[in-house]
Amino acid sequence: MQPMQGKTLGLSLGLLIATLSAPSADAKSDGGLLVSSLGTHNILRYSLEDGSFVEEFVPESAGVGNATGLLYGWDANLYVGNTNGNYVLRCDGQSGDLIDIFTEMGYLDMPEKMLSDPVGNLLVTSCTNSGCFRFERDSGYFLDTFPDNSRLDCPFALAYGPDGNIYITSDPNEVHRYDAQTGAFIDVFVASGDGGLWSGADLTFGPDGHLYVLSAWNSSVLRYDGQTGDFLDTFVPSGSGGLSLPVGLSFGPDGNLYVTSLMTSQVLLYDGETGDCFGAFVDAGSGGLDGPADLIFMPGSWTPGDVDHDGDVDQQDLGRLLAAYEYCDGETGYARDCDINGDGVVNQPDLGILLANYNTYKRTAPPLPPAEKQVSPRFNVPADANLYDLRLFLRSY
Repeated sequence: MQPMQGKTLGLSLGLLIATLSAPSADAKSDGGLLVSSLGTHNILRYSLEDGSFVEEFVPESAGVGNATGLLYGWDANLYVGNTNGNYVLRCDGQSGDLIDIFTEMGYLDMPEKMLSDPVGNLLVTSCTNSGCFRFERDSGYFLDTFPDNSRLDCPFALAYGPDGNIYITSDPNEVHRYDAQTGAFIDVFVASGDGGLWSGADLTFGPDGHLYVLSAWNSSVLRYDGQTGDFLDTFVPSGSGGLSLPVGLSFGPDGNLYVTSLMTSQVLLYDGETGDCFGAFVDAGSGGLDGPADLIFMPGSWTPGDVDHDGDVDQQDLGRLLAAYEYCDGETGYARDCDINGDGVVNQPDLGILLANYNTYKRTAPPLPPAEKQVSPRFNVPADANLYDLRLFLRSY
């Protein structure tokens, strides 16, 4: 069976998604927010109710090191990239207990962000050797470089788009687009430096279908058209709310944008529609937080369509399903977690289930006081700083 052209399907779904973007009244359970802490070499858990500290979820003794990448994999376990040891840990997704060192040694050099390919294999960006490496989903054995590495220069962050393709930040200050099934390079989706992009430390597609990119060195969040890649606006202005050297961002189950602020040791919260800062969701030093890098939402009660097990049904789930669309059980592109109804093929009924649960959360005002004007800490950034310099800074934090 030939796969559907995900790009064509994704464009047609754009209008449909716009009608689905208003959340329903059913709120999800609070699994919690996980944050990697570079200064303390651990993963900390915070309540989604008020940002209060809950527990140390994965301790330093597990071998966390400086972790700039967190991912819930196809098996609902938590994967943690250790940039000091050049490996990825696998931990129980609910308890945080260490399972094993997952990735085969000898390939990664400063691993950054991670993503599951359409069938659940692990993709890991490796900045120093300018590659994106793929590891077998069960064993962690190295498979190949994927997608095409020939155009990548210190790749950092990667995500699925609503067209089912994979988007990767790369020097010189660009976002590349790749076919999720073949790994073939499609185009430079965001041109070098467009909109002031300066080292894309993370990226995600928002509920509006547009692309949001963290511009690390100038401490801002930029928004690009989700279909054309054209610059739209600076969604979060430089230093807003005290934002200083952001490394991780994610839209939460409430529809708002959560961003780590490395130099202030906070997680800041921004209105998901306007970009206005609500203030610190996780206060500086809470639970020992020192240099927050990545963040991820824990799965709560599983919702049909949450194929990446991160606690909500959003653009990332849609992108993964479209990448596996019309593949059958036994074919290379088949993804069991995208076969939501379990009939052996990823097709229209699965898409219908996902869309029926799309953005099924309740948007509520955050329990935070109005944000006070804050000044971002100043630190010297060379004019020619790039993603490799960012990697060195994070590794030595």
